[in-house]
Amino acid sequence: MGAAAGVFAKLWSPQEIKTRFSDIGKGTIEVEKGSIITQNVDVIIGTSSSQNLKNAILDAAGPVARTAYNAELRKDPQPILISIPSGELPCKKIFLIKWRPTHDEGQLRKSIADFVSNAMKYVIEHGFTSVAFPAIGCGDHQCSTELVITTMVKEMIYQIQTQKVLLLVKIIVQAERQDIYEAFCKEIPAVKPGTVYGQGVYFSSKAAYSHDYATPKVNGER
Repeated sequence: MGAAAGVFAKLWSPQEIKTRFSDIGKGTIEVEKGSIITQNVDVIIGTSSSQNLKNAILDAAGPVARTAYNAELRKDPQPILISIPSGELPCKKIFLIKWRPTHDEGQLRKSIADFVSNAMKYVIEHGFTSVAFPAIGCGDHQCSTELVITTMVKEMIYQIQTQKVLLLVKIIVQAERQDIYEAFCKEIPAVKPGTVYGQGVYFSSKAAYSHDYATPKVNGER
């Protein structure tokens, strides 16, 4: 694991992972304090605007992923989405999606909605059933976190309800950003009182699903 990935994993790895679930139609939205690079999902999402996040993902994924990324950039220097192999990460695919922060609220709202929409549509079109997003714009970019959080969650709910497919969508928040974690949790609708399952706290209208997901299988998968 490279230096960037090591620092990033340290910052994003709490001793106690806390998770909240909310069921939306056939899908589930989950907010978690943790590390994007350790997510055992089908797809993890990164963005080209954050050098720290992008390099942390590529460093942790290893040379196969970085070679694939560089090859895709040579084909198209300004891609909307780059799909690369997961390399040494537990996910199946890595999607790096074009996104640029802005302080214009109208443009920011549209860019975040497009970011989430492009990612989720591509995930669904390729038959994946779980995806993890970073809390984009809630760190060094100094964007309006309220606008970012509201727009991300609204678009995720819209895509789940429109596509009508079984899909787990995770939002991964930096461990030290309790304020961002709580803001996302407040934005998620119909979150019910928590029950302790496995490692962390799980909130869901389907407690059995939460318990099954919290308990790793023999091979470590969930």
